[in-house]
Amino acid sequence: MENSLGFLVLAYRSPELLGQLLRSISEGDQKVFVHIDVRADQEKFRKKASSRAVFASRRFSCGWGTWGRVAATIELIRHGLQEPVSHLALISEDSFLLFHPAEIEKRLPRSELTLLMDVEPMGTKSKPMSRISKTSPFRGDPRSQDFGVRFLNKMYLLVSRRDWRRYLGKMTPLAGDSWWILPRRAAQEIVDFVDSRPDVVAFFESTWIPDEHFFQTVLGNSPSAYDFAGSPMYANWTSGRGSFPPYFLRECDEEEILASRANHLFARKLELDDAPFSDFTKKMWKLPAP
Repeated sequence: MENSLGFLVLAYRSPELLGQLLRSISEGDQKVFVHIDVRADQEKFRKKASSRAVFASRRFSCGWGTWGRVAATIELIRHGLQEPVSHLALISEDSFLLFHPAEIEKRLPRSELTLLMDVEPMGTKSKPMSRISKTSPFRGDPRSQDFGVRFLNKMYLLVSRRDWRRYLGKMTPLAGDSWWILPRRAAQEIVDFVDSRPDVVAFFESTWIPDEHFFQTVLGNSPSAYDFAGSPMYANWTSGRGSFPPYFLRECDEEEILASRANHLFARKLELDDAPFSDFTKKMWKLPAP
């Protein structure tokens, strides 16, 4: 079976960015499935979408750091598995393709045991164990919270503690980047796990930023013994270049973006002014592939 890619797109902020992304995908012959945050006006996004896009039938609130993003992704996976695709790629509306869609398909791993996913043990500075060992009713996006709420959250987390081993048993907590490409086998395994282990899913629903550890923990503890080849998504996390990382690609050097093609298939984020990026994408696709 030749590689065939289905795109899973999480959108919530900009119909213009979604439209730009879907126009890029339409240059190929790939399936694309879109979830629009339930808090957004879906009709505005539909007007910018290509006729090929399939919109998720169930919609969730996808606030930063919440389970809603995982629930939305699982819904997209279910849609994707209804089509004869070999791989599913999770990206965001503010992503763009570093290669033509057909070239991306050529670059997909041939082995169904190789996943383009970033996986590392939890407990690091960037992926602390407190994400699963502590809970707080005041958790939320710190960029949208006032000082009082942030203070209450910190105080609550100081005294809140639970034994994650009670819920995960022998599973090792793993984490990584939110964006990935899964072969069909692994995508089906995610759905099977969700359907068969509601107890573990319920635990993850109350964890913090679960889109960075749920999929990694499930697949990293799989008896399939997958090989994790790293995230396909490029983003610039260099400190001091903005108020909150990752930084918009408008602030990056074009050479930096082009150089990222050696190890990545997608990049994010984009600014709202889409015309320059449409031109840049077409120019980039014509360059020799590294």
